[in-house]
Amino acid sequence: MSVPCPQGSSEFWGQTMSVTGVLTGQDLLNGLQNRPLGDAILLPDVMLKHGETRFLDNMTVEDLAAQLKTPILPVSGIDGLILGCINPQL
Repeated sequence: MSVPCPQGSSEFWGQTMSVTGVLTGQDLLNGLQNRPLGDAILLPDVMLKHGETRFLDNMTVEDLAAQLKTPILPVSGIDGLILGCINPQL
């Protein structure tokens, strides 16, 4: 199993912003499009509005997944990350 962790930057907030929780859906789209993404993307849920499937720019996880043509699975904490790696259908 391979779990790449790509690094990205924020066009929305500025190039020096590197906090996961403030990256937008568009930032992810810009950073991930045209890259090999594997079977699914495990997304820390701190990147989404609390209790929602929307990023700070109001793009939804579903919209991003459709544009990247790759399923996106929001995960919570290290336990969620591990479970997502073992069984991405959860």
